[in-house]
Amino acid sequence: MNLENNTFYKLWWGGDTFGDRLSVAIVVQILSDNGIKCALDMPPIHRLVDVPKASDPQFEGLTGISHRMNRTKQRDPTFNIHTDLIHHFIKSRNLPFEIEDINLTLDHVPVIYHEIDKIIGVDVAIASQTGNWTPYKAWPYFKELKHLFNQNNISYIDLSENEIKNFEFLNYVKKSKIYLGLDSGTSHYASKFIKHKGFIIQGGFTTFEYWGSLYNYQKIESPVSCSPCYKRKGCEYSHACMVNISPQHVYEVIKQALINYDKS
Repeated sequence: MNLENNTFYKLWWGGDTFGDRLSVAIVVQILSDNGIKCALDMPPIHRLVDVPKASDPQFEGLTGISHRMNRTKQRDPTFNIHTDLIHHFIKSRNLPFEIEDINLTLDHVPVIYHEIDKIIGVDVAIASQTGNWTPYKAWPYFKELKHLFNQNNISYIDLSENEIKNFEFLNYVKKSKIYLGLDSGTSHYASKFIKHKGFIIQGGFTTFEYWGSLYNYQKIESPVSCSPCYKRKGCEYSHACMVNISPQHVYEVIKQALINYDKS
């Protein structure tokens, strides 16, 4: 499907959120798998992902066409974040095909993984924090949930509070029985290692079907009529989408998941 043999597209995201950057990495790989010459042009995450990069020798001598990835269809339920980015790419470059012509070839971020022998997994690896884009992705009861874990001898590590990142983060996710996170960049990053053991506490800022549909997570949510809101401030409902998800409910979901894990 590549249209210009002497060129390639250098794809990048103009914002600074970790999750958006990782989403571009997925798009680069999907487009490459579909025969479109493209590369990631975001050096801050190059060492974390195994996708074609603008500095790779395969692109030497070719003309790079810089393209800023963007989203325009987040309110359209037929799109997810990755098809949205691909749709924007196709339309803005006036390419002669449609999003339906692209096969979605991944269900995770193609991360680079390095084994760290000294890291031992726990029952639950938690990512309890999101970036500062909006407070409405946050869940207010992690302290209470940890208390329930302590009472019931469930081991855990809060990767966010302990500032565990990159390869160390992936080792804990891979080696632990359960991953519990939020709609955040770290949950995109963890996606390769969460089949049958990944859970997201999902708020109403966006829909799980938009940001997480390619992944294998299970969502824990309290559905609200005002979702998705895409608000960064001014919630009229006191953050009900997250406040209404009780720590006891999350504990019961994780407890059952641990039972299922031990039976498997």
